[in-house]
Amino acid sequence: MYCEDQSCGIVTSLAQTILARSFSFDFLEAGDKSTTNNKMKKAYMQTGTFGNLTGAEDLGQLIPVLSKLPVPSDTFNGAFTLEEEPGSNDGSSWKRTCYWGLKQVVGSCAFLEFGSYQLVKVMDGDGKPVQPYYDQFLKYMGDIPVMMWSGWKDEATKAAVKKDTKEFISVCETGACGAIR
Repeated sequence: MYCEDQSCGIVTSLAQTILARSFSFDFLEAGDKSTTNNKMKKAYMQTGTFGNLTGAEDLGQLIPVLSKLPVPSDTFNGAFTLEEEPGSNDGSSWKRTCYWGLKQVVGSCAFLEFGSYQLVKVMDGDGKPVQPYYDQFLKYMGDIPVMMWSGWKDEATKAAVKKDTKEFISVCETGACGAIR
């Protein structure tokens, strides 16, 4: 979703956080199943609302909600995958496929690829640039300030955030989220 200001990003962020959307990936072996070097190269992406990953959502149900089409929520189906691209160096380039279908026409088969895109790693876990994607990203962004997350400063900081998060969740479960400052 693109627009001239920050509104599209804000709407997308709110949709993900208000519904507490969780993501999991069911990795499959790709290509020749007789070898073990193909693990973690392709996965089906599954989502769950409010952190519930006990059953995968049908992403096609989001179409009527997000597009405001006057159709029943079970009209469309969708399946997303994540596939490491050929020539990718250590997971630096992935294709995010989006498949869609019409339940009443072809059943549960999401056959039409539409909206797929490429994901690239611009920094590694140590905060070091991954080339050529880092330079391409900086050129694309131009003079727009960018902040990137590359991990925790240290284990103590990670533990402190974990503790604070658990405390926040505990207070929210009592219905008193506004009490935390």
